[in-house]
Amino acid sequence: MKTLFFMLIFLSPILSISMPLLMTLTATPATCVDKVERRANIQAQVIFSSNQKSCFVNISSIKSSDLVYRSYLMSDEGLMMVFNSFGEDEEGDDTGARNFYFFPRIIPNPTIQWNDQERVLVVTHTNGDKFLFDYDTADIKGIGQGQVTVASDISQVHRGGVEILNYKGLLLDGGFAIGRSPSSISSGDASFKDHQGQFCSLKNRELFAMDKNQDIRFRFDDPALKAFLSQRCPMLDNP
Repeated sequence: MKTLFFMLIFLSPILSISMPLLMTLTATPATCVDKVERRANIQAQVIFSSNQKSCFVNISSIKSSDLVYRSYLMSDEGLMMVFNSFGEDEEGDDTGARNFYFFPRIIPNPTIQWNDQERVLVVTHTNGDKFLFDYDTADIKGIGQGQVTVASDISQVHRGGVEILNYKGLLLDGGFAIGRSPSSISSGDASFKDHQGQFCSLKNRELFAMDKNQDIRFRFDDPALKAFLSQRCPMLDNP
């Protein structure tokens, strides 16, 4: 719970997103039931935010007792955030985050299922893909539509420590930032990449907006995003 509390404070701009997903794909208390479940060294917490009408799944290690750890946050907007805590730092450079978004979004919210035989937590994300998390390390170890590598140590030089390769869908790499969500940096870059390896780099200000409450909002629902990318990134295979 301490880890999640720390993440929620760090991610408050992200968690206040009220992105207009496909109208029929809205998270509700019926589809997203609050719960905390554990196996071995991994904890999964499902959270429904009534204010934002949004669903989140937090995956973390039970045994992380210090301030050096990696955890994950999945949301109904298609986000997977890789959150790093690097320990105490007097200059405030003790946290970092890498954002990935997955499209198109075809189900209302991420769901969890335990596979005790394979010793993995299976998170089905909003694009329908399966994300596998190891019981012992609490790190991601596989993705149904791609490959994933995970750095064994937690360091700023690894940009969160997770890289996704050869993804067979539409992926937005939102980049890495110290001390805040990378999506909050309007001048920062985010790159779309399709299943053929074609990519298109855009500025965050084209994809995210800050409202009067200082909340970060993704600018597009899926139909609007498709239309936008057909103009700005015509080289992409955009499902």
